[in-house]
Amino acid sequence: MDYETNTARLVMLTLICVVVVISSDALATSASEQEQSKSHVSAARVISFSGGRVVVQRQNNLDHVTVTDNAGKLQSESWCPLESGSYDELLTFFKRFVAALAVADTDTVVLLVRYPLRVNRATNIEISDPETLLRRYAEVFNPAVVKQLRNTAPEAIFCRNSSAMIGNGIVWAHAERGHVALDVLNK
Repeated sequence: MDYETNTARLVMLTLICVVVVISSDALATSASEQEQSKSHVSAARVISFSGGRVVVQRQNNLDHVTVTDNAGKLQSESWCPLESGSYDELLTFFKRFVAALAVADTDTVVLLVRYPLRVNRATNIEISDPETLLRRYAEVFNPAVVKQLRNTAPEAIFCRNSSAMIGNGIVWAHAERGHVALDVLNK
């Protein structure tokens, strides 16, 4: 063999080695990224309530929330972004809100609202501040609204567009800077 042939073979072998090393690194990186991705998925938690159960699983920056009735029929499935309130933060909020509403604790209800509060009804209104809500409290949180929320399972949370609701959408809330508050009431 001549010098040029040996040089060509050596260059080819070197290129093959480089390709193998690069491919190995890429596979190792991909496997490492997959492991890291898997590590951000938590075990599913099951929360039972009188009307069914909720399964919550944290996946990176989202809580995957699945609600089923007592027969196991899917009622809702949603993803709650953590920056808008984790499932646990939202559940704590909705339980506190419904409890305060049920005993007519107006001071607590007023504190749990983000202003302006949008009230959607035949003629929509905006409640701009706590004083206005206190003045219009009986109109906004009338007996029908209180009854509907008393009969709602706070555990059955559905998230959409960075907000969360209970009671088939009668109330909506979300977190801002770690503080969850109510911002929409649908009548």
